[in-house]
Amino acid sequence: MITDDGTGIQDPAVLLSFGENGWSDDLVHREDAAGMGFLSLARRICFISSRVRARDGSEITGWRVDLRPDHFLGKAEATVYPDDSAPYPHGTSVVFQASVADGGEYPGAVRNAVQAAALHYPLPVTFSDEVTPTEPELMHRKAFLDGAVHAEPWKGLVFGVFRNPRRFGLGLEDVNFHGLTVAVRLPGVESVDGVHWKAAADIYRCPELELVLPARREVVETPFLQKLRETARLAIYRAMAQHDDPRPAYLDWEQAKDAGIDIAPAPAELRPWRPAIADIDDWREMPGLKEIGMDALLMEYDSEPPQAQAN
Repeated sequence: MITDDGTGIQDPAVLLSFGENGWSDDLVHREDAAGMGFLSLARRICFISSRVRARDGSEITGWRVDLRPDHFLGKAEATVYPDDSAPYPHGTSVVFQASVADGGEYPGAVRNAVQAAALHYPLPVTFSDEVTPTEPELMHRKAFLDGAVHAEPWKGLVFGVFRNPRRFGLGLEDVNFHGLTVAVRLPGVESVDGVHWKAAADIYRCPELELVLPARREVVETPFLQKLRETARLAIYRAMAQHDDPRPAYLDWEQAKDAGIDIAPAPAELRPWRPAIADIDDWREMPGLKEIGMDALLMEYDSEPPQAQAN
């Protein structure tokens, strides 16, 4: 059962009127509300009850409707009943059976799904296990940009820049859309000493970023998205400019300079050459970077044999 304490649903018919949601024009513009999330229950039996919040504070009788697949397909009419047990003083509840595909037969599977959905959700979420009744558990929430070394707003979202992050790897979600995380492939920058800088973004009002409806699991490739990625890279450069030892690669240093961002250049250091030994029992760590002296001999180096190894 999923329950909220919102304003309730005035007209039960809106449940099967896909594309309608009753939200304000401002919210629809801000979040691109599709009004189709309820469609995910079309193949299940579900029970919905709701009570509308009265403007004058008086008590309003709630309603309940039981829906089956034939109702979603328009093959049967749904009957709405009065329901005194609807969320009080106002709100909506949806009850459905977790299927085998959901992992519903495994203890803790539903809780884990709720925790994953609530992690970056902007509102508090509680969970109560009806099988082994316990006090409602407040799900753990964490700011999506927690741990960022630099943050800056841009066009209704906030960029966060991370240094050597343990998350946001290749192909992983790097944008948070009101609790739903999406892989947008925001840029990363690697410095010459191997440090990885990565950008992520938290959305609060960015209608120009288009997500594929209704599930919003993918982003629509648009000129705005390209501009977003370019701006995210500049945010990384500004974060590097604030660091004591950024060590940018020359191309990144040059691009930052062209954008008016002054990053301290990497020191003139190279790794001294020492031939590797082709003996797995005689492993030696590579020499560290050292400052280039005036008497240093510089030459091109091929990291493959025969130059890399000596017997």
